[in-house]
Amino acid sequence: MRDKEAKKIRGIIKVPGEHNVSNALAVFKLARVLHIPDDVTYGSISNFHGSWRRFEFKGEINGAKVYDDYAHHPTEIKATLAGARAMIKKGSRLRSGYGESKRKIWAVFQPHQFERTKLLFKEFARAFKGADKVILLDVYGVKGRENKVATEVSSEKLAKAIAQYQKNVFYKPGIADAADYIKKTASSEDIIIIMGAGDIWKIFDLLF
Repeated sequence: MRDKEAKKIRGIIKVPGEHNVSNALAVFKLARVLHIPDDVTYGSISNFHGSWRRFEFKGEINGAKVYDDYAHHPTEIKATLAGARAMIKKGSRLRSGYGESKRKIWAVFQPHQFERTKLLFKEFARAFKGADKVILLDVYGVKGRENKVATEVSSEKLAKAIAQYQKNVFYKPGIADAADYIKKTASSEDIIIIMGAGDIWKIFDLLF
């Protein structure tokens, strides 16, 4: 794909992150194979505001913008945080509204499965460098898909590992604990991204 198409897509796409630009470029290429006019494809890309639980805007708390994202793997976490950082740098066109500012990115994360957390422990520890603050909830265990590793790994241990790379790391065991902390400390300069594949989505009932 020529640079001019990529440049134009970066200028019109409403969802942040290079991974979304890559997806849009793939769609553009397919559309040309199907002989869909370029202006139709560009229009569709421009009008797309994202999908469920993929950097989905949920509302505001104390002026902070709150988003929901399904990221539960280190690679997904890094991509989501990088997308949020890029959105801040260039000024967002998202419907929630942004301008150039010194916003702080929060990653509120619930690890999913003890076994996955143990196997990818080092990768998780390094995955949050793109955040200004990390709030870690207890691991969400999945019945029938765990083994004895549940006693070998914990969010408290992971929080200490993340703290080697990120100084603002806070362990909040339950959803209610995390919600209470957010309501007490969030400000209008914050972007709060709720991440995980477990039941962390329940936090929105406590925030709004």
